[in-house]
Amino acid sequence: MDACVLPVAAPYALGWIKGQYDDADLVLTRPKHECVWLVNLPCQSAWRDCVRRILRLRAAGCKFLICRTGIDSVERHLLHAGATATLQETCGKEKKLRFILMPTQFENYFGRLAATVKF
Repeated sequence: MDACVLPVAAPYALGWIKGQYDDADLVLTRPKHECVWLVNLPCQSAWRDCVRRILRLRAAGCKFLICRTGIDSVERHLLHAGATATLQETCGKEKKLRFILMPTQFENYFGRLAATVKF
């Protein structure tokens, strides 16, 4: 699966990070440009493409980010950006964490990147 970034409604995003909603709930609701959902980040090298997509959604009005990952280097990167791990889950044999990058951290991190990344 390729990297995937989608806009989602804030109430569903906040429920998802707590485990109240499944992925399907986010996909099946009417998308709103309130939150960026980094659905799949297959490897660290896909990050650059994801950043471009996230910046486009930020420009369209998204204010924070949610994601799930089990890749240590990506987890460290998210934590360094100010993300908070909210839920650990098991996906097959892998342990994965759900993260949220709140509006202030989202704007600080992606605001800096917006100045340097070409669309």
